[in-house]
Amino acid sequence: MKYLIVGNSAAGVHAAENLRKLDKDSEITILTDEPEDVYGRCLTSYFIAGDIKKEQIYLRPREFYEKNQINLRKQEKVVKVDFSKKKVFTAQNVYPYERLLIASGARAKKLSLPGADLPGVFNLRTLKDAREILDYSQKAREAVIIGGGLVSLKGAYGLLKRGIKVTVVVASKQILSQVLDETAAGLVQQNLEKHGIKFLLGEDVEEILGDNMVKAVKLTSAQTLKADIILVGKGVIPNIDFLPDWENFADGIPVDHYLKTPWDDVWAAGDVAKSFDVAYGKPRVNALWPIASEQGKIAAQNMAGQMAFYPGAIGMNSLEFFGYTAIAAGITRSDEDYTIIKQKQGANYRKLVLKDDKLKGYILCGEVQGAGRLTQLIRTQTDFSQKVLKVKNFW
Repeated sequence: MKYLIVGNSAAGVHAAENLRKLDKDSEITILTDEPEDVYGRCLTSYFIAGDIKKEQIYLRPREFYEKNQINLRKQEKVVKVDFSKKKVFTAQNVYPYERLLIASGARAKKLSLPGADLPGVFNLRTLKDAREILDYSQKAREAVIIGGGLVSLKGAYGLLKRGIKVTVVVASKQILSQVLDETAAGLVQQNLEKHGIKFLLGEDVEEILGDNMVKAVKLTSAQTLKADIILVGKGVIPNIDFLPDWENFADGIPVDHYLKTPWDDVWAAGDVAKSFDVAYGKPRVNALWPIASEQGKIAAQNMAGQMAFYPGAIGMNSLEFFGYTAIAAGITRSDEDYTIIKQKQGANYRKLVLKDDKLKGYILCGEVQGAGRLTQLIRTQTDFSQKVLKVKNFW
């Protein structure tokens, strides 16, 4: 059997690792457009902050690929796939396959603003990005972070830890608008403000100013902020532009409960896979590291001929800055169709989202005990009442 995997991050590496356990002899090849062995994308901000050393960002020992007889082909960007001929094309080579896993991940959205191509403007997605940011930040005193998502906040944290003054510009009225509700976001923001990060909500960057390098940003309110370095966090888009008719899959490649795609002998996992979401009850892309890892393992089982059922994903985000923790899972921002239970005591906040006596999501801030039990209740969709919930001491 000739296995081919596009992508060398969470889904791709877990798939290759498990394929080798299940199939000791077949050929396994991984294609990646990066020059690196597998590393933790989630760790890049801690690398910038100096919380971890450069060798700690790698997730497998150097001999991992050789030991498992995995052929890692670095800097091989996939440009085309011919499903009828079962061939994957890179800029340099053609790779035939018998079974293919698309685990190509996602890339950061770029700004389309005047000055967005100036030196000093960065995304934080890859280890290369982190190294360039770390190098450039040596001469920076003031940073502007564009966007209020988790990647933006982690980048802000990393630069603040390096002694740089940080201002976060957020177009919406709250930070983490895709993850937390207004109350939880406010608590996280207050904690970050205590440690020196400034936030401008309801603002956006209109132009990046500078000649040969970044000097400042102009906001939609006409206010100007000095900036020696800029980090852009405006979300990600799946790496699928090598697929035929890729525009049809802009919101993810549809997969079934075995992570099988519409194409013969092709599976998908990770940030490109539109799989069943347990909380929402419909297919969605959940671009999260643990989900990608799990999907990679299950895809490998099915590629090897087993029938491993994937029950679905639960979107879950956790963050910890300066000792303050927040965890959110499933549906956290809801409308009148849901029953909401809230409790706030100082910096501690809990929210449950229910529908038809089933837990669909939760937010825990500060004290986060019980997150595992709540996640399991979402996964099993067990019927329970609010009274039962309180009796079982979830509060």
